[in-house]
Amino acid sequence: MKKWILLAVVAAFAAGCPSQAQIDEWLRNHPPCTGTATSTDTSTDTGVSYATEITVAQEPSTTVLMNGEITAYAWSVTTSASGAAAARRFTLLEQIDYVEVTNRRLVVDGTTLDPALYKMTLAPGDKLAIEFTGEQIVTAGQTRTYELKEVVTASGLRDDAMLTYQLLGDENILPLQTLDGLDDQNFVWSDMSALPHSLESADWTNGHDVTGLPTPVSAIAKP
Repeated sequence: MKKWILLAVVAAFAAGCPSQAQIDEWLRNHPPCTGTATSTDTSTDTGVSYATEITVAQEPSTTVLMNGEITAYAWSVTTSASGAAAARRFTLLEQIDYVEVTNRRLVVDGTTLDPALYKMTLAPGDKLAIEFTGEQIVTAGQTRTYELKEVVTASGLRDDAMLTYQLLGDENILPLQTLDGLDDQNFVWSDMSALPHSLESADWTNGHDVTGLPTPVSAIAKP
């Protein structure tokens, strides 16, 4: 007899000692569940469970403001050993004071990503959204590093010229769902728990439960 059945029988008849006939009757009315249970790696304090866990960390970037190309911001995404994850959108909060930035590009694991594979969009609230045309897979136990490169131009840098960046999370708690409901979210990722997983599957969510978000603010200023 299954352990869960024994526990249920004990709970059902805790007030007294049931006869075998009572036990048989209870089992007829409470058949065991069918199907395959799905285990998850994390269950957060918000009540949402995921098949894997991701952690975001700030990585070294340029700290001294100068003309020319700089690493404006860098971050990494690490998955737990229990499974892969997919990234769809990153959003940076940026502040640009008294300089011009151009020729932005995204570098992934040390290699410039083909511009056809993502788009950068300025959004209200001083936000820079980086969204992939597909998805960025981070395999189980892997760390992937992302760098925002840009060219700074100023005809003589003012003493108060500065750039600041921060990778944003999300404040609202959302269940796993399709991408259609995540258009206004800052950080969009998937635990790839749906079978099959795709850009249309209902296993996408936001950055509310992602460890490390929001990241610390990084300031680039004159020395």
